Amino acid sequence: MTTMKKTFLLLSAAVVLAVVSPIAFGADNWTPGIEYRAGDTALYNDTLYVCLQYHTAQAAWTPEITAALWNAVPVEADASGIYYWIPRAGYAAGDLADYEGGIYHALVPHASLPGWEPPAVPALWQYLYQADEGTVPTIHSPLAGERFVAGEPVVLTVNTGDSFPQPVWHSSLNGQLGTGNNLAIDWLSTGTHLITVTAGDVQAVVTVRVYPDLWKLYQAEPSPAEIARIESDFTLVWVDSTALNESWSDYENDGFDQTSTAPTKFAAYAKLDALRHQRFSRPLPMAEGRDAYIYLKHVVHTLYLTLEGGYNYGGGSTITLTRGFSVWDLRSSADPTVPFPDFVLAFYHSPLYLLFHEGRHSEPGDPGHLYIDGQQFDPYLENGSGHAWAALYLMWVYKYGLSDPAVIKQDARVIATSLLTSRFPRPVTHSDPEIQAIIDELLAP
Repeated sequence: MTTMKKTFLLLSAAVVLAVVSPIAFGADNWTPGIEYRAGDTALYNDTLYVCLQYHTAQAAWTPEITAALWNAVPVEADASGIYYWIPRAGYAAGDLADYEGGIYHALVPHASLPGWEPPAVPALWQYLYQADEGTVPTIHSPLAGERFVAGEPVVLTVNTGDSFPQPVWHSSLNGQLGTGNNLAIDWLSTGTHLITVTAGDVQAVVTVRVYPDLWKLYQAEPSPAEIARIESDFTLVWVDSTALNESWSDYENDGFDQTSTAPTKFAAYAKLDALRHQRFSRPLPMAEGRDAYIYLKHVVHTLYLTLEGGYNYGGGSTITLTRGFSVWDLRSSADPTVPFPDFVLAFYHSPLYLLFHEGRHSEPGDPGHLYIDGQQFDPYLENGSGHAWAALYLMWVYKYGLSDPAVIKQDARVIATSLLTSRFPRPVTHSDPEIQAIIDELLAP
């Protein structure tokens, strides 16, 4: 069976619909004498190959005659825009693949391997819909009521079945958006859009909300569909407080009210979803090419959200977050009995850097903290522990945040400087010149 595809390449200035060629995978030419490992890709005679096992290439072992070492990846495109998933093939972020009738969206570029079928690796693939679903158009992306930041790529996906003509997408604010079952755009204007997809004489509609920056998005209520997505991405465990005799059931009927000082699940949902929409002009140094939210999903599976005060902590793919993560206000203590004079809506990046800090403790190679005179330190910034990951995240918000307004960037700068000053032995150094330049800027006298 020949497998074919189209892919959407999301670029910083535009969204380009392109037929994938081997070059799109960034593979180098196959070369004798090079050591190749399973999953490596190489070009030979204009064909892309994926390495099946470790070896040193020999001149007589060219890829097309060594099936035990190399597997050719088909790259012709047809009109469907969807691959059949196969092992030992290269997939780019954004690709769509059909696995046993389910359509999946590739989250990160990778070479597939046996045992890495899409349902088994949610860090690589997101399930969208069943290929044979229904006889009317079904919009699978965006979600109903989904929020976006202006300039953020919006993926439009509809299942129309074989009996319908080419679907046409339309926005109540921007007019016609394009055609096709799978489309990606990054130029929706701010406001509430009624997105309509028309296939012949039938239509489907969905509403999306676009905000000028992430701070404005954070202040808008997440839709039920967005909350459901968070609950499918993480196992959320809501823990009552025995010390305060307080239960989450006390707040079940509270709505989305960012002027309230009471704990609310909405606060936790909003913070997690803010991370999903946060984008940077340069990849996060600790995320191995993943988006911030995808990185967190990769290292953390369960979040315990407690009404207790005390300390946050992480490890074993879990994070326990104290009461402060589930309130809107900025207070000096997680203890609800400590008064504070005036309500201030807390910025989203302060609790989010805690996720990077505690998530680091679930990764291999975490060196842990040092304790000197009762003070907690990281031994170093480069490949450091939780404080290092938190500082790098804040440095990236300050320097490379695409969706963060100036007020957020400047506050991230202040917190990053504080961490670099108080949580690392001097001098604070990093072998990456780009990171070192930011350190020097923040620590300049």
